[in-house]
Amino acid sequence: MSIDLNTAPEQTRGAIPPDSLVVVRLHIRPPQEGRAGSTPGLTAAQRSSMQYLNCEFEVLAGSYKGNKIWNNYNVEGAKDEGQRKAVEISMRSLRAMVEAARGILPSDQSPQAVQSRRLQSWMELDNIVLPIQVDCEISQPDKNNKRYVNNTVKKIITPEHEAYEALMQGGEVITSNPLPQIGQAAAQNGNPMPPWG
Repeated sequence: MSIDLNTAPEQTRGAIPPDSLVVVRLHIRPPQEGRAGSTPGLTAAQRSSMQYLNCEFEVLAGSYKGNKIWNNYNVEGAKDEGQRKAVEISMRSLRAMVEAARGILPSDQSPQAVQSRRLQSWMELDNIVLPIQVDCEISQPDKNNKRYVNNTVKKIITPEHEAYEALMQGGEVITSNPLPQIGQAAAQNGNPMPPWG
């Protein structure tokens, strides 16, 4: 018997350092059973009226190819000021995603640009390719009281950015910024320092 592992993907390198720039493909994750929103692509929140896009970003090239980042974007169902602010922040990010994927300058108000920012459905965002700046956060403890360093989307890189073209051609900018330390975060939150801290 022969087992060839040459075609298996390489082990990922862990979290991407904060403020790095990478190109990703966005995938809208389908809602779990019983959580479908009012239109295709939306997930209904469990404890509020909010509906959101459950987004997965997969790094397409470079040192962290294959890494995935998950972010939710609230888009409907706001009933109070805090929820309305969350929707406003999400819509700002979603506009930037469309501009990044479609090569539209944020300042461009031409008829073509205005039309290109219009979507017929949220599912038009599924599978778009765009560059992002990443950040890091420490997760809440899981059921085994373990925490992890997770990447988040800090900013969408739109066409006016000096690195946009290189990123869209598969480039990357990886910083040497340190990852957050899990032990320090646990201690600051009043939790005991884990053995690896």
